[in-house]
Amino acid sequence: MDNRQAVEQLYRAIREYFAPSPYENEVLIGLLLPTFLILAWLLWSKGPSRPGPRFPAKELEFFQMASLQKGLEEFDRSLLLDLAETYHIRPVYKLLLDRDTFRMLQERFRRDHPDSAATGQQKPSVVYLAQLEKKLFAEPESPTA
Repeated sequence: MDNRQAVEQLYRAIREYFAPSPYENEVLIGLLLPTFLILAWLLWSKGPSRPGPRFPAKELEFFQMASLQKGLEEFDRSLLLDLAETYHIRPVYKLLLDRDTFRMLQERFRRDHPDSAATGQQKPSVVYLAQLEKKLFAEPESPTA
């Protein structure tokens, strides 16, 4: 018996050993199960992380206190927080204390939300920001002499 016959005999023996049983299913399950487990682990570990707090706690607390003192409602506070996050304004309480920062926010917002070309009117959100500026930075009335 030469090498070729020995290899053919070994091949035939292996084929006969596995032929009567459906080993394909076991091999498929054995390969797919670890693959799915690895993929699930990767998706779970690399998935979108839970967002942390948008602003530091003390900064947010000061913003809330200052906005309450200025008489802002919850809608106004949440709008300013969202805009501060969108336009990366830090610290957020500068919107309430510094008129220049607020005007910078208004200009960026106007640039991103242009007027209607057909009517030439400003969008209601831009008008609302202007009203909010008047509410935040109202000039104190001077006593008349």
